[in-house]
Amino acid sequence: MKRLLLFSVIVFFSQLFSVDTFAQWVQIPGTAGKYLYAISGDGQNMFAGGVDSLYRSTNYGMTWQGVETDLPNDATVISLMNSGDNVVAGTDFWGVYRSLDNGVTWDSTTLEYFTVYSLGRNGSTYFAAADLFECLDDCGIFISLDNGFTWDNIFFNADPLTFSVSTSGLLLSDYEDLYRSTNNGTVWTRLNALPNQGYVYATRLFGNTVFVATDSGLYRETLPDTNWQLSSVGLPANAQVVNFAERGSSLFANIDGASVYFSADSGASWQLFNDGFPNGISVQVLSVQDGFLFVTTSDGIWVRAVDDGKAAIQYVVEAGWNMVSVPVVPLTNEKSLLFPNANSPAFYYQAGYVMTDSLWNRYGYWVKSPYADTLLALGEIVDSDSIPITIGWNMIGSISPTVSVNNITSVPVGLVTSSFFGYSTGYVIADSIKPAKAYWVKSTQDGILILSSTTITASNTIRVIHTDELPPSPPKSETQNPKPESFSLSQNYPNPFNPTTNFGFRIVDYGLVTLKIFDVLGREVATLVNENLQPGAYGIQWDASDMPSGVYCYKLQTGKFTETKKLNLLR
Repeated sequence: MKRLLLFSVIVFFSQLFSVDTFAQWVQIPGTAGKYLYAISGDGQNMFAGGVDSLYRSTNYGMTWQGVETDLPNDATVISLMNSGDNVVAGTDFWGVYRSLDNGVTWDSTTLEYFTVYSLGRNGSTYFAAADLFECLDDCGIFISLDNGFTWDNIFFNADPLTFSVSTSGLLLSDYEDLYRSTNNGTVWTRLNALPNQGYVYATRLFGNTVFVATDSGLYRETLPDTNWQLSSVGLPANAQVVNFAERGSSLFANIDGASVYFSADSGASWQLFNDGFPNGISVQVLSVQDGFLFVTTSDGIWVRAVDDGKAAIQYVVEAGWNMVSVPVVPLTNEKSLLFPNANSPAFYYQAGYVMTDSLWNRYGYWVKSPYADTLLALGEIVDSDSIPITIGWNMIGSISPTVSVNNITSVPVGLVTSSFFGYSTGYVIADSIKPAKAYWVKSTQDGILILSSTTITASNTIRVIHTDELPPSPPKSETQNPKPESFSLSQNYPNPFNPTTNFGFRIVDYGLVTLKIFDVLGREVATLVNENLQPGAYGIQWDASDMPSGVYCYKLQTGKFTETKKLNLLR
């Protein structure tokens, strides 16, 4: 029986891996029960394939959806590669298919009726390891110079090959010999034979270090050395590595298709990396993206953080309105990517509801979901945060750990608040602030609430005094913009900011409205609004990517109202 071969591009990063309390495997919602073989990622877009199935994520792997394709009905996707909108899928028997529109439509290529074990690229040059059932004279390594449509054979062999590609070159094994190419397959150099040449499961070229995984263990050699060393520290005896992934100087290896190990010293020693995996799961392929390790398995896609200070946090939303927040510094602030299935805009509260397209730490939001769903937040851990609040009702967000209400501190010390209210088809008093949830709280004065995972002293905590008053009701409709009772200009959020921030304002009468940004010398640097507006609440975003750090002013002006506030761009 022929095995699946890992073939991927090695990308080098500078940040080292370390374990933290959030680093454990989490199953990605919506993929449970799916047997998936291949996975590939290119920033925001990721793909995973298996038996008669192809899944796609357009938000950095946080949510996945099945993709209807033009592939043959009985095709199993066993290898994948994507770059931008260009996606290449290798199948069993049906060869390579290609999409130029991020997986929406697919076309066959010149590499037809092959089993394509591996796909990868070095820049704009694509590679495939493929064979036929009979494998007469067409098997081996193929190259494409036109984004995966036309393929030419550059290395022929009658047996399936293990093959990998990196910025250091190409590496393959044909069970008897090892070959390396540093010029995209034009010339191949034979490497020294292993001391115990056995069945080869996987090869990897990591910088100038060659890894060859056999049925007698994992061997490595640093070129131009000639002596192979057995990489066995921390690994089971005769461990069979079936594929690799890497992050900086850290390597990740799938052992016997069941356990994941990592090495922080370029493969010299290894440590088990299975925290959170259920027993009996079969691991297929590893892929590192944005500081997270994704794996395809016999039970869907799983993910865990591999960078110090990052976390993958699962949370649940109910059908209907939900009070939500962002519990990590996310890979994106776009509401459409954080909540792709929501059937409403997001609303924040500043003396009334304001729609927004961006969600930020510290703040709470209303979002409406068409059904109950489990979601995933990926990003940098937020251990503590200072949340500005004003007199009256405030919607606040969360941090990564759960924080007891009894451990919330404030500036000024001893700030008096109401109880904290969460929402689950109605308001409920909360005794803790949970990740990804949002909460109402009413304050007797302006101040700052401090959420922290560290130990606090009781003398610094807030004073909670319960009242029978309930917070404002959820938004009445998805597009409601009711007439306000008074003009207002809210403080921008976040503030300080880099590079985008949001403004909310309310207009009582129809007429010309301007919202402008000025530098400290009073020079106008941006006009955000200059038009006639109906009465209502409005929100707008400013992208200050081209502006230097510093203090700016923003000014709202109508026929009857003018107000100016300060904001701070901090890079």
